[in-house]
Amino acid sequence: RDYAALQSVRNLAVQRTVEFNAETYGIMITAAARTAWGINGRRQDSLDQMRALGFGKSAYEEMKKTKGLLAGLPEYGAILGLCAKASDADWAREMWSEMLSKDLKPSIVEYTQYFLAVLSRGEEAAWDSLEAEMAIMRERGVEPDAAFLGALVDTAGTQYSLDRVDWLWQELRPRVRSLNSTPYGSMAKALMLCGVPERVPPLREELLGRGIEVQF
Repeated sequence: RDYAALQSVRNLAVQRTVEFNAETYGIMITAAARTAWGINGRRQDSLDQMRALGFGKSAYEEMKKTKGLLAGLPEYGAILGLCAKASDADWAREMWSEMLSKDLKPSIVEYTQYFLAVLSRGEEAAWDSLEAEMAIMRERGVEPDAAFLGALVDTAGTQYSLDRVDWLWQELRPRVRSLNSTPYGSMAKALMLCGVPERVPPLREELLGRGIEVQF
């Protein structure tokens, strides 16, 4: 989470003319994403996001200019993760299109990062576009996992959209092959934020019925 330390490491590598491969650039971009919410992780200063984005974009441009280096799925995943943390929906869309143009096949991990990035601004139109993307995702044979469900439910909850929370729960939960406490915790939080705390106890009962430890 320490941006200054990350920048120092990069400067030292440049001074010593260390040659980076694509994997190293991906690691640097992932590290930048971890600094986007500040050293305390509380997302209190937009400057942290701006610096993280600047670092990540610089690293990506440097990689593109390096002969023989091409971004693969791990590197695009790192970029999408940075976009999600730094709330840059535009760059996420650009990188998503570029990734697909290379015929790279995103997994549910990349889908999760991409969706979170696009939804980071809280725009209703973003939800509409992602509903269409979910249909494409299903056609590609990519099914939601517990982390994907939990992340989207949490996002809808923080936007106080009960209808969206319910739609996600009803649409995606039956398709998650291995449920755990994560999406249930996100659902409980979303219901509380949306003003319907009376719906939380049945979630606890459902978890117990599935033999999953209740953590909320």
